[in-house]
Amino acid sequence: MRSWTLFYRDKTGRQKRYTIGRYPDVSLADARELTGEARRSVAKGGDPASEKRAAREAMTVAELTQKYIELHAKPTKESWAEDQRQLPPTCSRQHRPAADITRRNVRELLDAILGSDAAVAANRMRALLSRMFNFASSASCWSKVPSSASRSPRR
Repeated sequence: MRSWTLFYRDKTGRQKRYTIGRYPDVSLADARELTGEARRSVAKGGDPASEKRAAREAMTVAELTQKYIELHAKPTKESWAEDQRQLPPTCSRQHRPAADITRRNVRELLDAILGSDAAVAANRMRALLSRMFNFASSASCWSKVPSSASRSPRR
């Protein structure tokens, strides 16, 4: 199998290889465009190979949910089973990187719950998501907390 690659040197002078994609999947024109973007990133001090690796290894929503249940909810809450019951159905995009979740995503989820005329359930879900994202922030999973500035759901 043939692949498009770019060899470059990082800030320390070490040679690195950045794989752009496989030949039939990525056309020559696309490979040239992606190579140009990667070169511009290297010129600005970036490291495309490390960034690609970090994106691939980023924690997903499903992993964050599991980590929250195991490390926080089970040891500290008697109602951890309720948290475990509520979280998986609400997180429809479980394979999405958790760091990509925004306040807008949280608001859309809460609005969907409110749409079924369940204001109490929406408020409890907001509190649960807030606890989960605050746990992630304190556990150094990432720095932003998408549910922190969202208001309590109202009809």
